[in-house]
Amino acid sequence: MKRILIVLTILTGLSAPSYAGKLEKALKHRWLGAWAVTTVETHSDCSGSYTKNRINGRFVNSSGRHRFRPGELAKVVKVDARRSRLDLFLRVNEPLLVPRHEGPFTLYDQVYCEFELEVVLPRELVKSKDVAGIERSLRPILERHATEDEARSTRAYNQRVRRSYPDDYEETLAEHAIWEAEQANAAVQAKIDVTLDVTAGITSRMSSDYSYLTSFAKGVEVGKLVSLNSCQSMMAAKLGKPHSSRTTRSSVVNAAVANSRAYIDGRNLVLALELMRRLPDCFVPIPVVEAAPVAHR
Repeated sequence: MKRILIVLTILTGLSAPSYAGKLEKALKHRWLGAWAVTTVETHSDCSGSYTKNRINGRFVNSSGRHRFRPGELAKVVKVDARRSRLDLFLRVNEPLLVPRHEGPFTLYDQVYCEFELEVVLPRELVKSKDVAGIERSLRPILERHATEDEARSTRAYNQRVRRSYPDDYEETLAEHAIWEAEQANAAVQAKIDVTLDVTAGITSRMSSDYSYLTSFAKGVEVGKLVSLNSCQSMMAAKLGKPHSSRTTRSSVVNAAVANSRAYIDGRNLVLALELMRRLPDCFVPIPVVEAAPVAHR
């Protein structure tokens, strides 16, 4: 009986809510949907998920890629009360312009950022459901405001705005589009060249041997089943290499190698012929950049 009581006690503790109840309801009522201005630095990966920021006092620990100075404007979208901390999920109001490199070009992506504040609190404070005491603990970390305009008018707001695109960015995008099309066409041509080489190799080693032809025919049937219904699938199609035909000590092994080579030859020939027929349709047109009008004097 004593053991049953112990087990029930443990299960009751495990199934208890994470100090939610009235405390979490009260905190959500005050914070959910509120506008906040941070008074500590925060970090975010800006990757579509909430990056953790562990906060103890005014110390912030986070591995997020992008750093935001104190005074960042954000909106509270989720509130969770835990045993010894409060988790606030915030969405940064102003986006970032993040550079990325493709070949010789530097491009920019506009991204929106989210972060989670895991605010460590005294367990007794949470256990006592002291909403006012919890909010006093939050004051050194962020300010809460009812409206966006109110948050923007506070002295703590850092007034950050998204950086501008470079002045010549339209030209960069046009040049990148040309480069991207040229890269795509070069890849298609390389695939065609490889396919031609594979086809030439198959035709040069085809044999009239019955065993070879039998395995070759099986390979042909398998090759017909491969779906090449898009440029992506055609570019990804693998033309398997035949095994080496060098002699070995065992005639059984030699026969197995020959049959395997014939099977792969049959499969590859079907794929190669289909690729050569359809790959030219995968070439893309090179964008034409209109020249700027010449000013007449």
